[in-house]
Amino acid sequence: MDTGRGFAHNARELVTAAGPPHMNPQQRYTMGVRVIGAAMVVAGAVLGWFGWQEYNSFSSSISSALSGSPTDRAMWMLGGAAVLLLLGLGLALRGGGR
Repeated sequence: MDTGRGFAHNARELVTAAGPPHMNPQQRYTMGVRVIGAAMVVAGAVLGWFGWQEYNSFSSSISSALSGSPTDRAMWMLGGAAVLLLLGLGLALRGGGR
């Protein structure tokens, strides 16, 4: 079913296919992007919680005492949480508008 229009166009068709029938395709697309953004914010908050727990863990304390920095796992989790939160907020607030 590839029409040669590319992934972005096909993804837009998938997002606009769902939604209430009284909404036009642009409103459905915006709603879909905002829902994805909200899900990213929730995922970022959860990842941030686990990252904070890892940052305050015993192994991170030992690593910090020996090397002066917490474990890589804690830092990756906190960094990933920050990225997810920022991108999710951007999508949720902007809503895919141009």
